[in-house]
Amino acid sequence: MFKPSRIFTAFLFLALLMMPTAPARAQTDDTPPPSIYDTAPRPGETLAEPPDEPEEPINYAEVFNIRRLDADITVGTDGVLTVKETLWLYFTEERHGLIRVIPVVYDTGSWRGKMNLRLKVTSATDAEGRPLTYSTSKVGRNLEIKIGDPAVLIKGSQTYFITYTVERGLLFFPDHYEVYWNATGNDWDSVIRRAGATVHLPEASDVGIETACYTGVFGSQISNCSAKITNNTIHFETTAPEAMTIVVGWPTLGTGAAAGKINYPAVAKPSWKKLMVWFVEDNWPVALPVIVLAFMFFAWRSKGKDPQGPAVVVAQYEPPTVGANAKDLMRPAEVGFFLQNKLSADAVSATIIDWAVAGYIHIRQKGEGEEAWKLPPFLVVKRPPAEGALREYEQKLWNVIFKGKQPVDGEIIVDMKSLKHVMSNTVEQMSSLLNEWTVSAGLRDKKVWSARGPYIIIAVLISFASLFLIAFSPLLALMMFISALIIAIFGMVMARVTIKGATVLNHLKGLKLFIKTAEERRLEWKEKEKIFETLLPYAMVFDLVQKWAKNFADVFEKKPPEWFEAKGPWQYNRFWQYQAFNAAVASAITARAPRSSGGRSAGSGGSGLGGGGFSGGGFGGGGGRSW
Repeated sequence: MFKPSRIFTAFLFLALLMMPTAPARAQTDDTPPPSIYDTAPRPGETLAEPPDEPEEPINYAEVFNIRRLDADITVGTDGVLTVKETLWLYFTEERHGLIRVIPVVYDTGSWRGKMNLRLKVTSATDAEGRPLTYSTSKVGRNLEIKIGDPAVLIKGSQTYFITYTVERGLLFFPDHYEVYWNATGNDWDSVIRRAGATVHLPEASDVGIETACYTGVFGSQISNCSAKITNNTIHFETTAPEAMTIVVGWPTLGTGAAAGKINYPAVAKPSWKKLMVWFVEDNWPVALPVIVLAFMFFAWRSKGKDPQGPAVVVAQYEPPTVGANAKDLMRPAEVGFFLQNKLSADAVSATIIDWAVAGYIHIRQKGEGEEAWKLPPFLVVKRPPAEGALREYEQKLWNVIFKGKQPVDGEIIVDMKSLKHVMSNTVEQMSSLLNEWTVSAGLRDKKVWSARGPYIIIAVLISFASLFLIAFSPLLALMMFISALIIAIFGMVMARVTIKGATVLNHLKGLKLFIKTAEERRLEWKEKEKIFETLLPYAMVFDLVQKWAKNFADVFEKKPPEWFEAKGPWQYNRFWQYQAFNAAVASAITARAPRSSGGRSAGSGGSGLGGGGFSGGGFGGGGGRSW
């Protein structure tokens, strides 16, 4: 990894070189490094033999011998690499030509998916510069370049020049940019006897440039190779018959600009828009949530969106009527379930308060003195309702509270704390009955679960499937989980109301508006004080009980409700009375009865410098075979 301290080391090193008694740096002459491209073929000239390479015995056990492989890499200011490979081969048997295999798909991390190199072959020529027949094909994670004529057989010495460009072949780190390239590849059918690589950076000083090279089998950190820097050109050579991976790093332009002294190679990073396009192209699963979102949106528009009710919301002074009887008003639990698609603790509390207002029960606060400051328990005293006064779901709640209770001094008294562990199942039964009621009353087309269920089940199945895919494709697993979440969210709003239901919703909005703006008309209500008690259960469902109680505080200082007996400080604060009662009911509902217990990444995302590189790492590489 490049560190700022290395700039100081580089300056010090240059200063020592200028001193007469200082040891000279290895290979500091101005002679250009040996490169096959200094002797590129000219008309009438061939490069059938590698330049300046001794003739070595042919190994007839191999179909073809790799006498030398060179890679020349030019880094463009736009970040595009131009790679020119030269292969000097000797075929011991008749073949049509060469198949060069180069990896183009790399893993970047468990949740970050894959990245593809944009590798485009521009030419393939022979030793005399004549174009060769070639074709390219994508096979798995590799690009295969098939060179040769199926109608022609070759044997003996052959030279291949392959030129291609690469986008995304550079690594960009916060403090430096880097070429990390497997110059030869590790998957050949033959031993690479000699190899070289040359990297050309944009015109700049060589100060601050760092190099590394690794040879041998995949994963090796052996360095049987040498490097030479001349201006903006870096040349590598193997010193043993092995594969070679090279690394060249240089500081970012910003570091040099800040220093105001060194002109580092200027290479443009890809824009975030371009990176985003590449990411989506390389990782198709990221489009999955978008497709699912679009599908679920249209499904909701056609099957889940509520019809349009009245455009204007007018204040309403009583709940809506949904039954055949003109006086059959919606009760608090029905309002709560219809609005929330579930039966909340507030709605259950409101039902009990509604009974008290109707005169069926009496609520008393228990506790004296300091106990009255604590969240008080309550006693519910039975005053039997008339036959048929309770609806079926209300009767379920009534039975669980009072069934089997014996009168004491002529009254049936129930401590709310005694209802813990017994009310949760009853609330579930009430929810089921209310669910059926919304359909029978014509407020919804389907029961809530019938509308939501298929989507929730699909979402759960996809979530489980994503768990099994984490080990194989983490990104796909993540996108499937997000898609499942989208399906579940839309599924929750698929319980569509009917046109009648939309009208009722508008009426309830008007009732809520009336309760919310009650203070503006409070003087008019003093003549009808019963309105406070009548609408109190609905204020609880709308979560407006604090405002509703506050508006009537002065009225009930003179005449508090007879059905609610408060003691101590609670008698002066109606809001806290109802909140305390609601908390006691919620505690009883949520407390359930206790149950018995039963029985290969190529390292493209990491730096090759600082000891992190290895043979076969970085981009490029691969290998080849004859055909």
